[in-house]
Amino acid sequence: MASLPSPPPGMQQEPSLDEMLLHAKGSQQMFNRMNDICFRKCVSRFHEEDLGVGEGVCLDRCAAKYFKVNEKFMRRMQMYREQEAAAVAGLGGAAPQQ
Repeated sequence: MASLPSPPPGMQQEPSLDEMLLHAKGSQQMFNRMNDICFRKCVSRFHEEDLGVGEGVCLDRCAAKYFKVNEKFMRRMQMYREQEAAAVAGLGGAAPQQ
C-alpha cells in the first residue's frame, strides 16, 4: 500500500484517531495524578461537606504549580526531540549509535 505524501513544510498532518486517544489518555492520567497529589496534600479533614478556605487556596495553588511544572517539562521534552531530530538529520538520516 502506498503511503500518503508528506505535507508541505510548515503544515502538519491531522493526528490519527489512535494519536488523539493516546493524547486524551495521557491528559486524563495527568489530571488524575494532579488530583490525587493535591488532594492528599491539601485536604486533611472531612468534618464539613465543603472545602475550607485554606483547603481551596491550597488546591488552587497546587494545581497551578502542577500545570506550570508539567508545561515546562513538556517544552523541555519537545526541545530535546527537536535537537535529536536535527542530529539525526545531520547524520544523513542514520540513527545515532549508542
